[in-house]
Amino acid sequence: MKHNDVAMNGANTPIFPPALLGLVVAAVVVRVIIALVLPRVIAYDEPAYLMIGYNLMSGSGYTTTRVYPDTHQPPLYPILAGLVHWVVGDVEQASNLPYALFGGLLLLPVFVIAQRVYGAQTAWLVAILLAIFPPLSISVLYWGTMIEPLYVFLLYGGFAALLVGVEDHRAGLFTAGGVLLGLAYLTRPEAIVYVGVMLLGGLVWLRYRPPVSGFLNRYAFAGCIIAFVLIAAPFVWYLHAQTGHWLVIGKANGTVQSFDDMLAGDWAAFDRSNWGLDASGKVVNWDSPERFNGRLVQEVVLADPARFLHRVMVNGYRLKEELFAKQVFWVGLIPLIVVAFVKEPWDRKRLRHEAFLLSIILVLLLVFLPFGIYVRYFAPAFPVLLMWTARGTFGVGGWILDTLALLRGTPVSSTPLKATVVWMPGALVVLCLLLLIPQVPQGHLDRLSVGNKKAGLWLREHSAA
Repeated sequence: MKHNDVAMNGANTPIFPPALLGLVVAAVVVRVIIALVLPRVIAYDEPAYLMIGYNLMSGSGYTTTRVYPDTHQPPLYPILAGLVHWVVGDVEQASNLPYALFGGLLLLPVFVIAQRVYGAQTAWLVAILLAIFPPLSISVLYWGTMIEPLYVFLLYGGFAALLVGVEDHRAGLFTAGGVLLGLAYLTRPEAIVYVGVMLLGGLVWLRYRPPVSGFLNRYAFAGCIIAFVLIAAPFVWYLHAQTGHWLVIGKANGTVQSFDDMLAGDWAAFDRSNWGLDASGKVVNWDSPERFNGRLVQEVVLADPARFLHRVMVNGYRLKEELFAKQVFWVGLIPLIVVAFVKEPWDRKRLRHEAFLLSIILVLLLVFLPFGIYVRYFAPAFPVLLMWTARGTFGVGGWILDTLALLRGTPVSSTPLKATVVWMPGALVVLCLLLLIPQVPQGHLDRLSVGNKKAGLWLREHSAA
């Protein structure tokens, strides 16, 4: 007897049930409350995003210093933050409101993907887990950028559009997917890697399915690519105009050196590589066009392959230590992922779906292991890990129900009892996350320089305009 829900194609069911929209609203409200209650400090990369947005709205251009055009930060989040600040007049709320809104909206595309891959039961549990998952509801406030909710929402919006487009042969969704992934690229440039991987996977997918229409096979993927290029091209052109090089990201070369310095614990070298003067003696390295003269692959990979391999191994170890910490993705959930993979045999459709989900994580490993590891870089992996976790809970619940039926000698016929048993492991995971939530902020608050923020606010209040 099977107790796992059947993956649905969504053809005869509403994409977003009213209860799901209610859960989205609840997730947004909870994040608004969290942002109002928990103290935080605008730090690391977040001030740059906010300053660019403020300067754009005030007519000073795409710059943090009002001296040099910025080439490091992609433009979408600064534009959004600048618009929010223009409306609400508060710098901190310019980050808090997008965090709450897009953190809640993320439930929608993840629900669509989970429903198609694993079915309605799993999709509902994933939505609940995602609404309260501490790294995406609390820790994101302290990661130092605040761009992750917007980025992950756009990324999964693109994934969902492409998945539905491929499975339902809806060419228009390929264009929508290209637009969403283009916007994701304008939030974090590594999204461009996903475009290539998803299109390649989609072409392979269609290659082994019966053809439905020449239009879909010939032009749907072209529509996705054209939409992405139209969205992404202005920023690529801007980078070329400012640096003289054709780039898709303006930060890569300096980021490698910065990570090397940080891994070595040499903060003086970190400051020199970013804020020391360039060869002209007039411009700090961070703003210098000399940052773009190197060849990334040549310098990072080919120049010293042994050192590159060592960096990848060190980063892999750091990833294991940081990602599977109790307050991030607890290692105790991994057995549920194993159950999700092995509880039932795979057919071709399941293989394609799992390859689709696995590719989301593999791209993150490919992009970041050679350079450096922060938990926030792997935020796009969390919805996939939660899908596998939810699927595993129903596998365990189904096993318990089968065992109970064998022990009794008759199948369990009571619908409430069946639902209770099947959902019980998932309910325990939800309870664990809820119990973890009060513990998560303290680890971040212990490292927070709240005094600096208080001093700044005092100076603003008592200084002459």
